Amino acid sequence: MNRVIKFRAWNEDSKTMLNPVDLSGPISTYEWLGKKDVALMQYTGLKDKNGDDIYEGDIVIISYDEIYTLIPQDFIGAVEYMKDGYCVHNRNESLAFPLYHEFSEWEIIGNIYENPELLEN
Repeated sequence: MNRVIKFRAWNEDSKTMLNPVDLSGPISTYEWLGKKDVALMQYTGLKDKNGDDIYEGDIVIISYDEIYTLIPQDFIGAVEYMKDGYCVHNRNESLAFPLYHEFSEWEIIGNIYENPELLEN
C-alpha cells in the first residue's frame, strides 16, 4: 500500500488556505512550495465521515453515542500530531483522543486558521 503524503498550507499574508499538494509522486514546482509565511498542515491519511481528507489543523466534531462512551457529547477539537500520532485535542477541557481509522464518525467543521472561534467554549 502506498502512503499518501499530502500537505496544504495557510498563507498568513493573504489569509487564504492554499490547495493541497500530493508529494508522494515526483516533486515538481508547486504554487506555494518554497513561499515564506505559510503554515504547513500534513494529511493524516484519514477521511472524515463525509469522505473529506483530514489534515493537521482541521477542527472536527464527533457526537456521543453508545459506541464511543469515553468521548463527551459533541466533542470538538483540533487535529494535532502529538508524540506517537494524530490526536484530536480540546484545549479547554485538556482532553485528547487518538485519531484512529475506527473513529469514522469524525466530521470536519472548520480549521484553526479560518474558524478559531469553533474551539472556544
